[in-house]
Amino acid sequence: MTERVKTGLTFRSVLAIAFAATVLMPVTIWMQLVGGSASGLGFTTILLFIFITKYFGKSPLTPQEIILINIGIGIAAYTPFFATFINRAYFAGSPEAYMFGITRFIPSWWVPENSLIRNQAVRTLLHMDWVVPIVISLLTSVVLYLPMQLLLGYIAYQTYVVEENLVFPLAKAEAETAITLGEREPSKTRFMLIGFIITFLYSLVVYGPYILGPLIGVPVSAVPVPFADFTSRLEHYLPGALIGVATDPFTFFSGFIIPETSLLCMVLGSVTIWIIGNVIGITYFKDKFLPEWVPGFSLALTYQRSFLHTWASVMIGFSFAIALTQLIDARKSVVNAISSLKKIGGLRGSSFWYFILMYAACTSLWVFLTHWLLPEFPILPLAFLIVVWPFITALINARAIGEVGYPIASLPMREMIYIATLTANKIPVYSNLGVGVWFLP
Repeated sequence: MTERVKTGLTFRSVLAIAFAATVLMPVTIWMQLVGGSASGLGFTTILLFIFITKYFGKSPLTPQEIILINIGIGIAAYTPFFATFINRAYFAGSPEAYMFGITRFIPSWWVPENSLIRNQAVRTLLHMDWVVPIVISLLTSVVLYLPMQLLLGYIAYQTYVVEENLVFPLAKAEAETAITLGEREPSKTRFMLIGFIITFLYSLVVYGPYILGPLIGVPVSAVPVPFADFTSRLEHYLPGALIGVATDPFTFFSGFIIPETSLLCMVLGSVTIWIIGNVIGITYFKDKFLPEWVPGFSLALTYQRSFLHTWASVMIGFSFAIALTQLIDARKSVVNAISSLKKIGGLRGSSFWYFILMYAACTSLWVFLTHWLLPEFPILPLAFLIVVWPFITALINARAIGEVGYPIASLPMREMIYIATLTANKIPVYSNLGVGVWFLP
């Protein structure tokens, strides 16, 4: 008789996720505004519920519950959905939008045309003018996006977990953490608690001054967040090189988890591109490589400009090469992964066609929606970005996560296709079509 697999979907796990979505979302927003990221909040909730279950004499959280809570919090607490509409209202009336002359071209289906909303005189989303932007956003980011990701995620799982058995180092670490917290083995728990205490004290030093500053009326910063920037200080010797030290402890912790070979390749690639490549480009090819660069450029600004001007196209080329290599070398695994969908629905494979039709319906509806919002924009580039590109990026990023734990840096494929399409069709930049395309969902 096979052992019954325990489920993590219980009242306690649902309650923990609801607690995080309600209580920790403001913390997430604040930490993202201060330091650009909010890590570790999931296990804060897990530790709290472990203490509650122990205090009230209940059975401890199981590893399955802990894993589900951590995954659920990653969606619920780290996705402040409605904060995007606040950002839209600010952007539409921002000095930057006026400076670039795009304010009157920002579409009403992205942010209402109501001047009171755009100037933030009406500071609520409970307004009829917000109905269309919110409905479109919910339709694309939830109703259409999630089923597409479900299918692509299943294909990636079957390809790289079942067929190729990749290590997925960070996922393995999360699973070990869940098992340690659930089973509470003394030796492992002791080291984990020491790490929690060290990180807690370090976080007080890093983020505490940001809370203290407004109270005393003087800006206070003990440690630069999210990194210490030495780029401008060393530009006399290494012009354009990106040199900085991360101040987020989670950045260093992941270095102990990633396989040594992958870590060495990441370091060599980073040094080759962001130090050696940037120095050579600035020194010998500045006018073509990075014409905007001047002494004093920060790490963030140098990264943004050099990536936009040069390295984005290089990485897109590498990404297509990786995707093509995966489809050739791992074609058997990909075919087996897609074929495994037939096994879900029994002998007739009804679920296989259900998944295929679901993906086709979601992508078709998304393409139709974008064409309806901007009917004069060519439909083929939009179809490629919505139907084909997600499949390619799913294969690329799943492979990268399976081997080194991190996806490939976000590639500006959408931006490059939009620019090429606008140029090829001679669409004016300052027009409803030329500006509106950048706000398509």
